[in-house]
Amino acid sequence: MHLRDARGVRMLLCEGMLWITQDGDATDYVLAAGDSLVIDRNGLTIIGALTDAWIALDGRRARPADASFLERILRVFRTAGAFVPAHCNKPG
Repeated sequence: MHLRDARGVRMLLCEGMLWITQDGDATDYVLAAGDSLVIDRNGLTIIGALTDAWIALDGRRARPADASFLERILRVFRTAGAFVPAHCNKPG
């Protein structure tokens, strides 16, 4: 999965393991369940699942201009059945 111009979005990994890399950042990140990461720059962010994973996205830190981006990404996650609302509470 990739995100574009998502500065300020906080990702909380509820379950599984993810690999994350951001354009212009020499560091790659590996998150395990319970870890979180705030995307600190605009540009391309690539997220790869190393195992089955559930993530929660929190855009409250995002600039108002990012609101349409957040709505698009939330719609993608809801459609895929992968969106976990607020603090890793799995549906059903």
